[in-house]
Amino acid sequence: MNLSIISLLTLYRKILILLLVSFLFACSESNKNIPIRVSLLPDTSKEQLDKRYKPLLNYITEKTGIQFQLVYSDSYSDLYNKFVTKEIDFAYFGGFTYVKAHIKADAVPLVFRDADERFYSVVLVKNKNPAKQLSDLKNTDFAFGSKLSTSGHLMPRYFFSKRNITPETFFSKTHYSGSHQKTALMVQNNEVNAGVANAEIITRMFNDGRLKKQDVRILWTSPPFPDYVWAMQSHISTEKKAKIREAFLSLTKDIADQATILKNLGAEYFLPATHENFTVLEDTVRKFNLIQ
Repeated sequence: MNLSIISLLTLYRKILILLLVSFLFACSESNKNIPIRVSLLPDTSKEQLDKRYKPLLNYITEKTGIQFQLVYSDSYSDLYNKFVTKEIDFAYFGGFTYVKAHIKADAVPLVFRDADERFYSVVLVKNKNPAKQLSDLKNTDFAFGSKLSTSGHLMPRYFFSKRNITPETFFSKTHYSGSHQKTALMVQNNEVNAGVANAEIITRMFNDGRLKKQDVRILWTSPPFPDYVWAMQSHISTEKKAKIREAFLSLTKDIADQATILKNLGAEYFLPATHENFTVLEDTVRKFNLIQ
């Protein structure tokens, strides 16, 4: 083979390599611009979710340059299924839903609020209800939230079991409303005698007037438990995970705009999360055979 042919082949090979590198770089740059699809626990109305979380996502975008696409979920199950089928990349889970997503789809926990290490459920009744303790609710109808809710179902069921209360036989009828807000309103509107919900959401509903203290009262408050976590698909790059986590951790009450974001989220600050924070919860899920 003469030298001119060898030179042409060498040049051709270099061109192919350059084209390949350019293609891969273009794909990499394109991927950087693909927004992270994020979805939230549908524990209240879309309007309330927008008010609470859009300022947070805007802040993280400003801090990292990463864009977000908000994808609404219709239910806890819908949020879970969207994550498992990779229709979303990033999710704000309740503890129970996170545990299931971690087992089924390798969800990676990033951060949680300071409050999420010690969370509470409350049982609501009408003010005129004569009940003074949980045992007084025997043979009345009762509402949980979603079956996939940590504070609206799993942990209350766990604490009830410590009192030898099996909901299906203790209450006259057991309902699943689908959300904390719906449970609270079912009690207020006399649709059920009692219901259990997330303590933080109930406080918020009292504060904004959706619940009336003259109509509804708290009968019981649970012991504390871990709940709520922001978790991401395992295939998202380590770099993006680190940037997003750092943006959460950098939020401070010392800066007015950030203080407002934290207040809307019910947080003083954010902490790094690991699966070890939820091992007790996973044990509870397995105890009640709720993995499937």
